[in-house]
Amino acid sequence: MIDRSGISRRETPPRRPQVSGWLLTSRVAAFTYSPLMLVPALVAAAAILDGRLAAAPAVLFWFGAGIATSYAVLLCTAFLMRGKQWARTLLVVVTLVVLAVDLPLCWWLLGLDGLVRDGGPLVAAAGLTLYGLRRATRAERTAPA
Repeated sequence: MIDRSGISRRETPPRRPQVSGWLLTSRVAAFTYSPLMLVPALVAAAAILDGRLAAAPAVLFWFGAGIATSYAVLLCTAFLMRGKQWARTLLVVVTLVVLAVDLPLCWWLLGLDGLVRDGGPLVAAAGLTLYGLRRATRAERTAPA
């Protein structure tokens, strides 16, 4: 701190409100969506090199969806940490959209093996995100005011 007496060090209270551990867990789980979408999209790009040119638009869409997901999750979690209720709803919607986009593309372009290998971790991360949001909401309702 700089004041009339010079430079001194003083502890200041945090500016952000305290959040539950479940919200932090949801945030970390949601940040894995983008990598868990981009890795199978890279694997699916090999299908284009194998002569399946019809898959090119789907793979490009998959890449775009993975990048857009990273920005959407960043926006949601930034406001989620500040206690905005609409951010919880938006994160649930983003989670459902991610599952609706990624799982069918895994099935179509990578087959059953790809669905299990690449879709399974995404389903686990989505489940953890939704469970964490639910637990955080319940904890906030029962917390003393």
